[in-house]
Amino acid sequence: MSSDIGWNDVPKFGGGLYISNSPAFEGDADQDFRCWNRDGGKCFNDEEKALFAEEILRSLSNAIPREKLTEAREALQRNGKLKGLIEFSRAIHAEMHAIINANRIGGDALVGGRLYVTTYPCHSCARHIVVAGIREVYYIEPYRKSLAVRLHGDAVSEVETEKDKVRFLAFEGVAPSRYLSLFKTPLAGRKQQGKMIKISAAKASPKLEKSLEALPALEAVVVRSLISKNLVANNGGIDDDAPSPPRAA
Repeated sequence: MSSDIGWNDVPKFGGGLYISNSPAFEGDADQDFRCWNRDGGKCFNDEEKALFAEEILRSLSNAIPREKLTEAREALQRNGKLKGLIEFSRAIHAEMHAIINANRIGGDALVGGRLYVTTYPCHSCARHIVVAGIREVYYIEPYRKSLAVRLHGDAVSEVETEKDKVRFLAFEGVAPSRYLSLFKTPLAGRKQQGKMIKISAAKASPKLEKSLEALPALEAVVVRSLISKNLVANNGGIDDDAPSPPRAA
């Protein structure tokens, strides 16, 4: 059974990713070629998107009046699809990194396995997840830029009952970082002048005020509210008569 981790960063020659404490650098930042430390710290993804936009303008130069070029350029810069492109990033995403690490050690141990990620995988990572043989992916945060299901609907599904596809499912439970919020001692401490601080039950407040419900449950609450106010149409995805999920403190 293989259990490996991965994180986002730029790959380096010889394998692996650039990391600040790599012995190969020996404290020499000039040998660290991550984007923040290369060519003045520019974003290569943004640079390529800007060049892409200019290429589009050049291709349409005969169709766009000269006096409208500035307006067209600004429209392209605002375009959500163009701004959302991730294809030109130099970084290896955590999912890819974890898969590569696991294959080095366990090989076929990934087949039928599970992947736990903080954020819903992008469409680039999704195809690597599929080809690796992983069967289930659990994520905490959604990622609206991802086209995973649209591009790979034959192999990826967000439906929990789907058995013949890789299932991308929202994690339900308490994320590790939340344990600190739940159980960490308040900044004021638990003692004052050597004596325990006592809090009256009448004046007590929840340690954590955010809901602990899973994202799909919270989204259903919001959508149901919008439907009730006639702000959006109910296309059959929400049961109007279904009780609202309990809101945890």
